[in-house]
Amino acid sequence: VLSLNSKVVTHNSRISVSHDSQHTWQLRIRQLKESDRGCYMCQINTSVLKTQEGCIDVNVPPDIVNDDTSGDLSVLEGENTTLWCKAVGHPSPRIAWRRE
Repeated sequence: VLSLNSKVVTHNSRISVSHDSQHTWQLRIRQLKESDRGCYMCQINTSVLKTQEGCIDVNVPPDIVNDDTSGDLSVLEGENTTLWCKAVGHPSPRIAWRRE
């Protein structure tokens, strides 16, 4: 994201810059996505460059990836087997196993 005053130089229509007073500027990100996670910096171009950074951490609800998770298995007695479960989200979900 790059902006100068209220002109935003980006190809992302979800991002805008506005100000509600002479001294207060806002960077707005609509419909936040996981890819928006990161640090953003505002700066003023004085003889000594001054900056302030703010970071966004985007939480993503946990979900199980069905295509990468075990379904029903039929195994012969005495053999070994492995069940697997793939889950995504941020922060990373904790997976627990229990027998029904």
